[in-house]
Amino acid sequence: MKPRLKPEEVEEYVGNSATLAALLEVSAYPKPGNVHRLRDFHDTTYEHFLAGATALGRVMGQVARRASEIGDPGKAGMGRGILEAVEAVNRWHRGGNTHLGVALLFTPLSTAASLTLVNRAPTAETLREKLVEAIRKAGVDDTLKLVEAVALAAPPHVLRGTDKLDVTNTETRIQVVQDRATPIELFRLCQKRDAICREWLTYFVVDEEDEALRELAQKAPSTNCKDYGKTSYEIYKEVDLDFTQVDPALFAPAEITLTSAKTGTTFTAGRVNHKLIKKLALG
Repeated sequence: MKPRLKPEEVEEYVGNSATLAALLEVSAYPKPGNVHRLRDFHDTTYEHFLAGATALGRVMGQVARRASEIGDPGKAGMGRGILEAVEAVNRWHRGGNTHLGVALLFTPLSTAASLTLVNRAPTAETLREKLVEAIRKAGVDDTLKLVEAVALAAPPHVLRGTDKLDVTNTETRIQVVQDRATPIELFRLCQKRDAICREWLTYFVVDEEDEALRELAQKAPSTNCKDYGKTSYEIYKEVDLDFTQVDPALFAPAEITLTSAKTGTTFTAGRVNHKLIKKLALG
């Protein structure tokens, strides 16, 4: 863990860390079905992700600076940070939604990291505690900004409608205020179809025994997807671009390794299918 930082140093450190993490993620190879350094989509390219990562990192640094100065994660404005990240990314390219998911994950992490790095004894345990505190304290104002960010980043045909708190519905903001809905409550509505929503609900941790981790590792790889072997274009075309109808396993990693923090036991499942990568890349 980085030695204790002064508040003015937090912005640069967290911002650069966020940029580097986003750049490394999109540069990973191979990633079947996704944009990476050797594969573009027809309307979204690797360069769009590079531009978005640069814009996103600056905002995460600002999020960290605010949190370190305020000292209370509940008042740090995580919803504002997510919205500002989406707006910044959109200003830097016209390649569509490249970093909404990253912003949703990085904003609470940046908030928690800033409050950890100014601690007298920064540790991984402190980071975990601040992350949980930040998510639990996120309030109605954060939800309003979050709704605006999601609606701005993702087109309506991808979001589709939900029975409650539909971000494409202009009445949703009124409902959020009336219900005093927090981000946790919003994410609870879509946890079954979106892994990032589940991350917020579990505070970014999987707390299971060895046998459950073994089973999870076996189910996690992308080979379990019913559409395994098809291109993203083929899959989205079959469901008429209705994102909610896509098997969530489509976005799973080819290979996964889980290590229990309790026992130290490691479980690995899946494999990288180089023949399939070649087939999808070359057509």
